[in-house]
Amino acid sequence: TNNGVSWTTISNQTPTLNYSSLTDTTLFRVYTDGGFCPSYFSDTVQIVVQPLNIPPTITGSDSLCITSASGILNVVGASSTILDWESSSNGGVTWFPIGNNTSSLNYNSLTQTTLYRVLLEGGFCLDYYSNTAEIFVQPLTVPGVITGGDSLCITNASGVLNVTGSIGTVSYWESSVDSGVT
Repeated sequence: TNNGVSWTTISNQTPTLNYSSLTDTTLFRVYTDGGFCPSYFSDTVQIVVQPLNIPPTITGSDSLCITSASGILNVVGASSTILDWESSSNGGVTWFPIGNNTSSLNYNSLTQTTLYRVLLEGGFCLDYYSNTAEIFVQPLTVPGVITGGDSLCITNASGVLNVTGSIGTVSYWESSVDSGVT
């Protein structure tokens, strides 16, 4: 093995060398003893070892109302070629190619929460994916309908009101005793 400057002797006197668990690009050569004739080093052979690729980050994850679900996602820190963007609208169960191999993606008029990722060239290693970005799309708020209104005598003025058909989170209720002025 060789780091380009110094050589390490391997105790193997056969014409075959098995190597494993290399962590760096390594050169190999054979020294042939000529006995009474000159001895020589063979040509070198190089085994290129590529480190694992580090997945890049996608910036631009957001939470948006359905009325404004548009924006841009960007890849930061890609160390290899982007092969394609992919999207999933079912929480990452199924992914679909988008046909974009640039470092940014414009998304427009999303109607549901969508995940995005980038497929990158792995070189000698397997192709790999970036982290996942999420565009959370919230449907329009619907206040719903209150049921349970009633006309009661002051001696039994209690009951239950319910809101149904609402979209969004009920933050609080309000009451007014002056027809809604205050």
